[in-house]
Formats: sequence, C-alpha cells, structure tokens
Amino acid sequence: MLRSRLLRVLPALVFCAPSLAFQSPIQDIGLSPATPPPDPDLVIVRERSYGAAGVNLSAYGLGTPDYVQSVYFRLFVDTNAATTKAVAGRIVFPPQVQILGIITDGTQLGGDTDDGVYTATDLLFGVGTNPNDYSEAGRGFESTGGAGGLESICQTAPNILAFALNVQNGVDDFRVILDYGTSFPTDLSFDVSTYDIGTLGGVPLSPGYRIGDVGGAVPGSGDFGEVGSVREIPLTAASPTVPSGPIPSVPANNVYMLRDTSGNSYVDHFDVALQLPAPEQYQLPAPQMATPVGLCAGPDNNLFALSSVDALSRIDLAGQTVSTVTIANLAGSNVDVCGFDGLRTLFFLRDNSQTKHVDIFDVDTLTFGASYSIPSTVLGTPKAITAATDGFLYLIGAGGTLVKLDPLTGLYSSSLSAPPTGTYVDACASSASATLYLARDTSGDTFIDHVDLSTGSVTFGIASTNAVLAPVGLCLGPQGHLFLVGSGASGAAGLVEFDPMTGSSLLSNTCMDFPGSNVDIAFALPFTAPAYCQAKLNSQGCAPQIAASGVASVSNPNPFVVSASLVLNNKAGILFYGYNSQSIPFQGGTLCIQQPVRRTPTQFSGGNAPPDDCSGAFQFDFNALIDLGSDPLLVQGQRVYCQYWYRDPADPLGFTTGLTTALGFTILP
Repeated sequence: MLRSRLLRVLPALVFCAPSLAFQSPIQDIGLSPATPPPDPDLVIVRERSYGAAGVNLSAYGLGTPDYVQSVYFRLFVDTNAATTKAVAGRIVFPPQVQILGIITDGTQLGGDTDDGVYTATDLLFGVGTNPNDYSEAGRGFESTGGAGGLESICQTAPNILAFALNVQNGVDDFRVILDYGTSFPTDLSFDVSTYDIGTLGGVPLSPGYRIGDVGGAVPGSGDFGEVGSVREIPLTAASPTVPSGPIPSVPANNVYMLRDTSGNSYVDHFDVALQLPAPEQYQLPAPQMATPVGLCAGPDNNLFALSSVDALSRIDLAGQTVSTVTIANLAGSNVDVCGFDGLRTLFFLRDNSQTKHVDIFDVDTLTFGASYSIPSTVLGTPKAITAATDGFLYLIGAGGTLVKLDPLTGLYSSSLSAPPTGTYVDACASSASATLYLARDTSGDTFIDHVDLSTGSVTFGIASTNAVLAPVGLCLGPQGHLFLVGSGASGAAGLVEFDPMTGSSLLSNTCMDFPGSNVDIAFALPFTAPAYCQAKLNSQGCAPQIAASGVASVSNPNPFVVSASLVLNNKAGILFYGYNSQSIPFQGGTLCIQQPVRRTPTQFSGGNAPPDDCSGAFQFDFNALIDLGSDPLLVQGQRVYCQYWYRDPADPLGFTTGLTTALGFTILP
C-alpha cells in the first residue's frame, strides 16, 4: 500500500489550536459499517474545514488567514467477480483552490486493511508548518518490491493531481490538503475521472464524478461528504463535465519514456492533454532489451527502442504491440538511435573505443546497409544522434562537438561550441525549422541550448530548470514544445515542458519517477507535410485542398504524391513550385509561392460528367521529378513549396482560374 513506505520522514503534522473554528467531519450515512454501499471501490470524504480564524500559510507564500480543508480518498478491492485491481485517475479542483500537500503516511491515515469500519481511518488532520511537513509532496510508492511499485500520486498543476494506485491487496488511501483562500463557498465542486491505463489493472471506465455541486451542508448532499462507487451512478445529480467513455491513447497527446530496470525494460507515456502518467504501457523483453539506450519515432507511426548491443524493439502505437528482433552484433556498443520522418531506415550511433560509427538499418528487411566512421578525436564522447529538416544527421559529443553527416555519402564536417558549464546529454531537431536543441547537465540546473543550423551560431541557456536531476532525454512533443526528463536513478525524475519560443516552463512534475531509471524520451506522430495558406472558393463554392502522401527523398524508390481535391471536374491544371513561401493576392485568391516559380506538366482533373461540380482531383509524383534531375535545385535538404492552379471558366470574379491551399516539404536523403 502507499502507506507502507514513507519517502519523507518528518515529525507529525502540526494541528491547529483548539480555539480555531472548525467543523466536525460530515459524512454520508453510507459510510456506516451497518449499511455499506455496494462495491465500495471509491470513497471520497470532504472532511474538516478550518474557517473563521483561518490558518497561517505564510510559509507557503500564501499569507494568512486562509480557509483550509482536507479531502480523503480511499480505494477498495471490488467485491464482485470483475475484480478491480487498479485505478488511475485525475482530480481537478477549482482554479481558485490550491493543493498544499498530499498525505500518504499510514500513521496519519488509519488502519492498513479494510475492517469494514471506514470511518476509523478518518483521523484528524493538521496543516503542516511548511510544505515539507507532508509525507508525500509529489507522489507515493508501495514498499520496495511490492506489487504496486509503479504507483504514483503526482501533482501536475496547482489545482490538479493524478494518481495510479494498485488495490489488489486491500486498500489504498490518501488525503489532500486544500487552501480555499479567504473564503469557503459551499457550492465549490471538483471533478474526479478514472481511467484504465492498461497494465496496472482492469478497472472499468467510469463516466466521472462531480463532488459538491448541489444541495447544502447536509449528509448526502455532496457538499461536505459523499461516497460512491466507481461502478455505480455519479455522486450527484448534476452531469459531470469530466470525459465519459473510453479514453484512448492518442499519440498526438503523449510523450514516451524508455526506462531500464536492469531486467525488463519499459516504455511509459505521459498524456500531456490529461496530465496523466501511464507506467509500463509497453514491456520490452529481457534479456534482449536489458540495456536500452535510445528511443525514437520511425515509419508507420511506430516507436523504436534500441539496446546497447544487439536488439531492436518496434512499438506499434496503433496496434498496441511490441516486436523485438536480434540484430547483428557489431563491435562496440550502441549509444542512440534516430530516423527521418517517413523514411524506412534508422540510424544507430555506435561507440567502438577510438572510432565512432553511424550504422544504417532497414526496418523492413532488418538488415544493415552502409556504416560511416568518425574518429574519436573528432567527436569525443558520443551522446546523441538526431535527424534534421535539412536532410543531414547531427551527432553530439558531450564536450560540445557537433558533427554534421550526410547519410547518403558519409561525408561530415565538425564544429566545436564548448558550453560554458556542464556537458551535453541529448539533442533534438525541430521539424519546422533549421534548429537544434541541446540538453546540458551541470550537476545543478539543466540548460537548453539552441543551434541555428543555417548559420552554425549557438545560443546558450534559452531555457533552464532545477526540477530535473540527472537529465537524460530531450524531445520536441505536442504543440511543438520541448520535453526534458531526468533518469530518476538517484532522485526524482522531473518531467519539464518548455515553450522553445520563450524559454518559459509550462509544466514541471515528478510524475515519471518509476522503478529503475529513464533512458530517453520521444514523441511519435504520423508524418504529414503541412498545408498552409488559403484556397480560393471556386464557382461551385468549394475550397480545394492540397495534400501529400509518402516521403520526398532523393533515394526513396516509392512515390511522393502531391494531390488536390475538391477541384472542378474535367478541367486542366498545373502544380507549380518554388523555394520560398508567401501570401499575396492573385487573381481573386492567394498566391502562396514566392517567385521564381517552376511549373509541372498540365494535368486533367477528371471526375463526374458535366455539369460542373467539385469531384475533380489532381495528383503528381514529386519523387519522379526529383529522380529526373531536370531541376538541379531539387536536392537533399532543399525546402520546397507548391500549389495547384486550375481552370474555372465560371469564376464569379472573372479571372477564370482557381487556386488550392499550398504545401511545404523538405527533400530528405
């Protein structure tokens, strides 16, 4: 249980003086042992409220007096055949409410087993004289080696906490101490939503609960005390605003962590949208993956995890499966892995003492191709490899050496930008610009440095944090934000989200601190070339759209098809392209490509027989044009912008033409 291990052993909580005004706990009569509710999976009790005299919270920087209350949560083993063994969920308090602390110490929570007298656990609580007085400021664990080693209670925002608790052996409970500010409205409510995160157990999904939104301060109203079951109806009559139905794993919302436990390895994820940790989403088998070193996104919306020696795991995020293969055991040990969006090859960074190598691996044939060598005197201690939008690979040495390598030829150049302090541990490249981000460990604060790949200039310290101990991984994730994670091997594994434009920290917590140590972090999304600009409405009222499928590449034998839909049927059109974007008025629409532009051969839209409608379509294989070699600028790393222009004889603006949206893409190796 959570209470069996106290991570922060401190004196008992300081109780408020008897002279302070407070209310006795008001609880639902269903808590009586004589009338237990059916399947009491979840008990929620809003307990003591310290009111008029207030509580001195100056140590928290919150001033005095404030109204403070505890809320008690208790999870039980389900009593029917469909045993509930685990619950993961999120508790959202009103924005004006702040979480002061989380209590998981058994001496402050009551008995260790469910004896049927639920109220026996409802001991008095007090407000700690400072935030460190709580048994768990950030999270809670089972005892070492216990069944619930992956359990957590994690504050993800001032008013939000997430939990994942295993109740297979009895009960788990915790208290949350809340600061309401200078008043205590009785109509404040909070939401509880529960989720099945897979490996912790099989809890049925609940529609969510809203606590305290109706009635007055009387038993059963939901305002000061309530009880309910995860398997029963919501606790109050009001419809909850929390999500209902299954909560799918959405890769667009998740960052993934690779974790080493000196046995099995795991890929965990953190849902950025829900702010919900999900440990052990995928298990990687031992002994093949016993020493994982790197995690990256690859083709078909898969993740790939690499071991230090001779194994590679493919994690299918759509099918929720893992497949592991043994690969050739090359001399030395692997350090990291990366891939270009959409290409069906991966690049392994390998350290073989005096020589470092980049090995090219085909994920379809599971065989190695070319291998390129870089002397240790050039790179130093290898730390990371990443693929950038300019079509080149970038290798990072701990001391600041940056090696730019052409994956087609193996030719490389190097530069040295020694950091002012510390050493580099990881790097990631922007998918939208020629930018590289480096994570720097100083054995104190962790810094994020910025490299402009077009000029080679380095900006040190665009962001920093003291919330990550021993940083190991950096990636660009949801909404283009940076995510940094620590190992957790010698302390809390902080997870920090940065806005790369401002350097500000958007999220910081210790949610991903599970047994073992984190190794790397990654983000996976299906590759799509981004459309931009605005289409011109045609004479049938449609706004034609441009799209692409495949990967633009100088070596890819498969097509990269640029298509248009919702164009007029049976009309001529062309795809034109250039090397810079713009947005200026043109023939009643918007010209999205900057001069000079090049045109491709005329196409016909087909579609339905007359009269005019929007059933027409165009498509063009851009890789065929690249292979042709007629345009010497269509080379690896070139940024290309394109748009369709077509005939519209009934154009109400009189120009007799139409324009689609536009598309930008980079030609990869």
